[in-house]
Amino acid sequence: MSSRNLNSRILAIDIGATNTRLAIFDSKLHIIRSTKSETPRSGLISSIKIMAENLCQQDTIDSVAISVAGPVDKDGSVVLTNVSRRLSLHENDFMELSKHVFIINDATAAAYYEARGNNSEDLVYVTISSGIGVGAVKGGEIVRFYTVKDELGHLEIPSDFNQACGCGGKNHWESFSAGLNIPTFYAAWRESKELSPVHMDVQEIFMAAEQTESEAHEFIVNVIGPTNSFALLTIIERYKPEIIVLGGPVILANRELFTAGLDARISNQTKLLFTNHDDEVCLLGAAAFAMDKLG
Repeated sequence: MSSRNLNSRILAIDIGATNTRLAIFDSKLHIIRSTKSETPRSGLISSIKIMAENLCQQDTIDSVAISVAGPVDKDGSVVLTNVSRRLSLHENDFMELSKHVFIINDATAAAYYEARGNNSEDLVYVTISSGIGVGAVKGGEIVRFYTVKDELGHLEIPSDFNQACGCGGKNHWESFSAGLNIPTFYAAWRESKELSPVHMDVQEIFMAAEQTESEAHEFIVNVIGPTNSFALLTIIERYKPEIIVLGGPVILANRELFTAGLDARISNQTKLLFTNHDDEVCLLGAAAFAMDKLG
């Protein structure tokens, strides 16, 4: 690592469902400049290139690291699962910015950075936002998922509710606990209890759940909680992480309610942490991944 050019620059790009973030990092993973813009619904690649050119100015970029939702193939291609029309990207699409381009799954990037920062060789990162992303580092190596079916946000949950997932499947973890799907599940649960129908977004449900005697509290703690517990215990059994780091706005904005519904066996078998890096963790992970790849 000592041979690394101290003037090297890495451009990291995180393509989110709502916003796309770009940041230039120096050799110590400090952000020099950054920008954020709404993720374009058309012309995504050309729009990102324009954003990159405006951000980079006079900097010479040594590598580009792109964090995306979706399984990244061995050839450096990915079909984005969080944007309309499931746009396909390839590392070659960004070679104009640098001859070194790396595409990495966003949750994997976050897991990579958290494992690096926590000095852990066995770590899982879980993010819950509009969807659910899970990244894993096992034995110091990142775990790669090559199909949507293999991604851990799509673990099948035993349930009688038959909830639809954005991937086209039914009763996946994301079907119940993702920010986009909690309101639909809450409505179905209320109907099963013969409660009056309500129309609430995910944060309104969590706000209502702060009242411990409310139906929303029962739903979040006693229904969503066991669902999350089933998924986390399955992940623990499969990967035996010493640390699980939690992130994403649905979790980070509702930490106490999220953990209140978790099975005690989880904290007995692994260490639960919340990320300290909020929205920047995927950018940081992508930049760290590119930096380590180049040595």
